[in-house]
Amino acid sequence: MTIHSSILPDYDDATEVYRSNRSILVRVERRQDGTKVLLKMLHPGNTDPTAARVLREEFGILQQVAGKGVVAAFRLSPSAVGPLLELEDLGPLTLEQLPEQPIEQVLHIGIQLATILGHIHAKGVLHRDLHPGNVSWNTETRQVTLLDFGSAARVARHSARGTVAGLGGAFGYWAPEQTGKWTNPIDRRTDLYALGGILYRLITGTAPGPESDLLAAIHAALAVVPLPVDQVRRDVPRPLACVVSRLLAKIPDDRYQGANGLLSDLLHIRDELRLTGRVTDFELGTRDVPEILTLPRRLFGRDQATEQIYEALAADGNPEQSPI
Repeated sequence: MTIHSSILPDYDDATEVYRSNRSILVRVERRQDGTKVLLKMLHPGNTDPTAARVLREEFGILQQVAGKGVVAAFRLSPSAVGPLLELEDLGPLTLEQLPEQPIEQVLHIGIQLATILGHIHAKGVLHRDLHPGNVSWNTETRQVTLLDFGSAARVARHSARGTVAGLGGAFGYWAPEQTGKWTNPIDRRTDLYALGGILYRLITGTAPGPESDLLAAIHAALAVVPLPVDQVRRDVPRPLACVVSRLLAKIPDDRYQGANGLLSDLLHIRDELRLTGRVTDFELGTRDVPEILTLPRRLFGRDQATEQIYEALAADGNPEQSPI
């Protein structure tokens, strides 16, 4: 869809590339210098009185986490249709368009994503909407870049406190705490769960959960453990399969506690694979030292009762009638 030039007088060749209930993304060319950029603007039908503030918050967050691997935000300017967020145009290709990838490529992408998450988490920001469609892919440089910080949130850098639990993220890549059925807060480990979902998709060609049905996605996030990736592909080293399974653990305490611990294990796997052509089993998480103190929320010695609760939650289609 082409946007009329009178709406965006400072830009030429405006073409809509994405539309949601909240916002519209438009590819344009700056009239001043001919640079191609993306503009994020409010959807005309968006009646949320806080929508403009959310867009300003996104701009502030992008400035806060600016660096390699994060889409650049150039400016936020007023217009007749509301605030315009001017973003770096990285092209249309994302990880969503990639088929199953060679193991070396999976490790290359995983190492970059772990590094980027470590950076934004250290800056006190959670992405909260990480999935293949929100990761740009440059075929020439093999660089990945995180996109769309519209759901991102600031948290205290040295606090275990996260944001409130609730619906969020993308179908198929939800962590259990994003289903609205858990009281667990969304924290750094939620982003790491989504990263595990991306690795699962790159290895197997499918998301770890259903991508089109709300109730099926909630049930899968709460109760369905994805088939280990080394049972889907024979060329997957067992330690890499264990890394992915650890990232996709239902209970946050069982996941990696920080991006740096994940990065260390991925580098170990990559380096050994390069040197010997294979990867021997090793203990995961030896360098997964929590960057913040997080008290465990698990009920120790209550595994059977806890499992019954999970099953009841997964079978219940109405979050408001949850048994806990």
